[in-house]
Amino acid sequence: MSPKRLAACSLVQVVLRAPCSQAFSSFQPKIPNGKNVKGCDGEPHTQVGHIPPNKPPAGGPKNPFGLDFKAAGATWTTELCNKDSDGDGQSNGMELGDPSCKWVEGGTPERTVDITHPGLDCTVPVAPTPAPVPPPLGLDSGAILLLHGICMILAWGLTYPMGAAVALVWKPALGFPQDAKWFKTHQRLQTLGGVFVFAGFGLAVSAGSGFGSWNWTTGPHKLSGFFVVLLTVAQMMSGYFRPAKPASGEDPTSEVSKTRSKWLLFHRVAAFFLLVWCIFQCYGGIELYGLAYSEYTVFLTTLLVIFLGISVVFLVVGKCTPPPGGAKGDQVELKS
Repeated sequence: MSPKRLAACSLVQVVLRAPCSQAFSSFQPKIPNGKNVKGCDGEPHTQVGHIPPNKPPAGGPKNPFGLDFKAAGATWTTELCNKDSDGDGQSNGMELGDPSCKWVEGGTPERTVDITHPGLDCTVPVAPTPAPVPPPLGLDSGAILLLHGICMILAWGLTYPMGAAVALVWKPALGFPQDAKWFKTHQRLQTLGGVFVFAGFGLAVSAGSGFGSWNWTTGPHKLSGFFVVLLTVAQMMSGYFRPAKPASGEDPTSEVSKTRSKWLLFHRVAAFFLLVWCIFQCYGGIELYGLAYSEYTVFLTTLLVIFLGISVVFLVVGKCTPPPGGAKGDQVELKS
């Protein structure tokens, strides 16, 4: 567009508040069948010399034909007619219905059907659309993330709280100190919780929720979940490789007793904070899931509340359950 024309357009826009653009439709009559050109997809192309062909108001970059048309002074010349701008083996005249290069502006082209695009090589085979890769387990990402949430809720709403309750209040009811049944129960529940955590983490990764898809909506949840997995592993290793228990009757001030007491305090405090953190992590995950799949948020929230309720009841029952034979023994002691 010339400076004078640009200035005129600006003046019109200011005075009339109306858009002004170069009329590319005015070029259509300057080539044969200018209004009948279609692309490789069979759709009409109103701006034959541009990519994309139908971008208002000023078109995109020029395609090979657009460049040649401009070089020819925006007129249909014999040289332009005989040229194969797009390199598909057919001259521009052949593609636009003027194989003999005799057409003049305002006349009727030799052919008005089977018009092809002089700026696009439609003979180049279009790469086939790759078949969609079936999602893992035959499930879509929404279903996989739902399973991820269920696994995490099972871990942090049920198995881990119950495992902690066994260690805190169920020892007497399970025969401690004569019987180590409580420890086996605690260990199995914590191991099962770890299985749920690792399964949930794997499901999240398989659903495409890795750090490559980071954004400020889901990113903090992903980063927090990654640290949860690391701390879960550390907590489990801490339990499996715990310091030796002091021998029966050993001095509580001995080095072995002190080391064991420090480890036990750290293990319990870390477990408490990790449990609280992950309950909030589960709730935050439900909220994020609801942004895309709102129909399951009530289900997941209800599941979390029910499991936490079961864990609380399990804790209370363990606290109130006397050791085997303990109730009768207590009564005898009181009577005596």
